[in-house]
Amino acid sequence: MKIKFIFFALACFNAHASISIHTPPDGRRVIAMSSEEGHLYQVDRHIYVQTTDNSFIQTVQAHLNALNSTPSGREIIRQINDYAPIARPGEQPAYAIDAPSEVAKQIHLVFRLSLSGWSRTRPLLFDPGFLANASNGLGVPAVIYLAPRSSYYIPDSFDIADTVVDTGHQMLHGRDYLTGSFIEAATTLIRSLEGQERRVELSGSEISAAGLAYSDPLNPIEKHIITQERLSRVNQRMAYRQQWVEASRLSHSSIDSQQFVDTMESLNAMNRELAVSEFHLAIERGAPVRDMVWPKEMFDYQMVALDADVPTLGSELKSTVSSQGNNYKMFKRVRRFMTSGAKPALVLNHDYLTHADLKSISMLDAEVFRMAAKYQYPIYVTVPENLSPLESDNLQVAISARQNLLEAYASFEVQPINTLTFSSEGIIAQDLVQLSNRSHVVLFGMGQSEHLFPIAQSLKASFNPKLMISRASNELTLNPKLSFERAQEWQSLMKRYGQTEFMSSQLSSASSICLPEAM
Repeated sequence: MKIKFIFFALACFNAHASISIHTPPDGRRVIAMSSEEGHLYQVDRHIYVQTTDNSFIQTVQAHLNALNSTPSGREIIRQINDYAPIARPGEQPAYAIDAPSEVAKQIHLVFRLSLSGWSRTRPLLFDPGFLANASNGLGVPAVIYLAPRSSYYIPDSFDIADTVVDTGHQMLHGRDYLTGSFIEAATTLIRSLEGQERRVELSGSEISAAGLAYSDPLNPIEKHIITQERLSRVNQRMAYRQQWVEASRLSHSSIDSQQFVDTMESLNAMNRELAVSEFHLAIERGAPVRDMVWPKEMFDYQMVALDADVPTLGSELKSTVSSQGNNYKMFKRVRRFMTSGAKPALVLNHDYLTHADLKSISMLDAEVFRMAAKYQYPIYVTVPENLSPLESDNLQVAISARQNLLEAYASFEVQPINTLTFSSEGIIAQDLVQLSNRSHVVLFGMGQSEHLFPIAQSLKASFNPKLMISRASNELTLNPKLSFERAQEWQSLMKRYGQTEFMSSQLSSASSICLPEAM
C-alpha cells in the first residue's frame, strides 16, 4: 500500500476526540491511503480502522469501549498498544504500510470489515518477506477482518457467542502476531460434541486465544496463571533483548538510538503481562463460555444475523440481538425447568402460534417440539372464547403445522395437540381438568399479551402447578430506559394479577418468569 500524502500532527492525539471519514489526514490520527479500502483512522494509540464507512469506525470504537470496561479487555488493549514488532540489531522491523518509519511504526493493528460473516486475523505486511517474523519472536503488524453484525450458536448450547468477546479473541491473535508468538503447530485434543468424543487438531495460538487451558472441563488451571506455552513464547521474544544490549555496548556500534529505545520499551512491557484469554473476557462480561473451538469442517455452525451492533449481550438490558438468539436462551431455561418435573406440560397461547412478526418462532418450535416428542410431553393451545372465524381458521392451520412437526420428531404415536378455552377470567373450569395432574407447566405467549396473566392465575388457583411464563417479543431496543420501562410494565401487570417474582432480567426480547406457589 502506498501513502498518497501525509501531514504530521502538530498537536498530541486526543484519544477521546471524535474521528470520522471527514477528518483530514495528518499522518497520525488519519493516514491517507491509496487503497480502495479507505484511509486509516486511529481509534487507540496503535489501533487503526481502515474503512470508507463512518458507522464501522463507531462500531470498532464501541467494541473497544466495551473491552475497556473489563480488566481483561483493558489488558488486551494495553498489550496491543505496548507490544510492537521489533528487529535484530542493524535491521528494520516489519511494517504494515510503505511509509516513513515514524508513520509506519504507529500501526500495530488494523480493523477492516469482514465480507465473509466470520471474523479472522491475519498478518498485515507491506513486504511479505517479513512473514517469518510472525512466529520467530520479532513480530509483524496484524489486521482483523471484523464481522460485527454476525455471530453463531456455540456448539452443544443454545447460547450466542458474544461479539465483544470474539473481538477480544481476534485481538489476542493480533497480539501473537505482534510479538512473533503465533503458533501454527497443532495439538490434538479430545472433546465431546453432540454426545460423541472427537479428536481435534487445533493450532497452539487458537488454544491460547480461546483460553482452553482455563476452561478445560477436567483439569483447568487457575485463571491468573500464564500458561507454559505463553511463557515460552515470551522468553523467545525476550532473548532479543540481550542481542540489543550487547550491540549497544560495542564501541563501533551503529545501531539507531531511537530504535534501541523503542525495542527496549516494547520488550520491557512484556514484564507486566497478565494472563488473559477469551475465557477471562467471557467470565468478566457474563457471556457464554466455551470449552472448545470446533473447526468449521467438524461442525455445521448456525449463524445469527444481529439486528444491531451489540457491545453487551448480558443481562444489563442495554441492547439486544435478534429475537432468534434470545428465544434460544429462553428455550434452554424452559428445558431445564421441564425436565425437573415429574409430569410437565406445554401450554401455548394462541397469539404465540399466529404472531407473524416473531421471526424465530419456527426455530424455537423445532426445539420445543423436539423436546416434547422425546419426553412425550402433552401440548395444549389456549384459545379465546370470542375468536373470529378467520382467526380460528388461521389458528387451526398453525396447530396442524405444529402437530406435523411433533410427529416428525417422534418415533411413536403422539397425542394430538388439544385446545383450552379461556375467558377474561382465565381458562374455563371444564378445560382446566385436562391439566389437573400436571406438576410443571410452561406457558408460552407474546410479550405484550395481557392474556398470559389471567391464564396463569387460573392455573395457579386451580391446582397449583409449578409454573413458568415464557414470553417472546420481536421488539428491539438500544435504549436502556425503554427496556427498563418495559420491565416496569411487566411488573405492574404481575402485581395486578398477584404474581411478583422474576426469574430473568433479560426482558428485551425473551424472558422466563417463575410464579410462586399459591399459599
